[in-house]
Amino acid sequence: MSHFLVSDPTLFSSLVDFDAELAEETLAQGCPHCGHHQLHQAHYPRKPRGTDPAHRSFFSFRFSFCCSSCRRRVTTPTLRFLGRKIYVGLIVVLASSCEDRITAWFSRISDQTGISLRTLWRWRDFWTKTFPLSSFWREASGRLMPPPDTARLPLSLLHTFFGYQDRDGLLDFLRFLAPFTIATRHASCGTLRSRRGCGSFMS
Repeated sequence: MSHFLVSDPTLFSSLVDFDAELAEETLAQGCPHCGHHQLHQAHYPRKPRGTDPAHRSFFSFRFSFCCSSCRRRVTTPTLRFLGRKIYVGLIVVLASSCEDRITAWFSRISDQTGISLRTLWRWRDFWTKTFPLSSFWREASGRLMPPPDTARLPLSLLHTFFGYQDRDGLLDFLRFLAPFTIATRHASCGTLRSRRGCGSFMS
C-alpha cells in the first residue's frame, strides 16, 4: 500500500474539491424525489478511521442536502467515502488491493494500519462477491476493455486506471466509483467520465 498516497494532503484536498463539484451538480439538479429544485444544506458529520489526525478535517463531513418541499434527504456521490464504511474510501481500496499472496498481504497491512484481519477479509468478500453483482458494476464494467477480472478486484480495476501508485489514476478510479456511493440514481455514470477516457459499503 502506498504510504505516500495515504498521507498526501494535496490528494485529500483534491478529493474534497471533487466532492464539492458533485455537490454543486446535485444542488443544481434539485430533488430527484419530488422534482422540487430548492435544496437546503444538511451535511453529514463523519469521523472515519484510517487517516492521520492532522488530516481528519478533509473527511469530517459528507455533502448532503434536504428537500425544502418533501423533506427527503439527497446525498451526493463522493470520492472520499464508500457508503457507510467507517474507514475512508482510499484506505478501503488500497488495503484491499491484494496480489496473489492474499494472506501475507493482509497480515502486512494489518500490522501497518491496525485494521483487523477480519475486517480486511470482509472487504475482500465485498469486492469479489458483492460488488460484481451490483447493478452499477454490471452497467459500468461493460465500458471497460478488457473487463477487469472480478476475482482480483479492486486491484484489476485499479490497473485499468494506471495502477494504485499513480495519483491521477487513483483519482480517476475514485471518480469512476462515485455513482456507486449513493443509493439513488440522480447522479449518472455518464456525468463522471474519467478524463482519461475510461467510462464513466459498511465495515
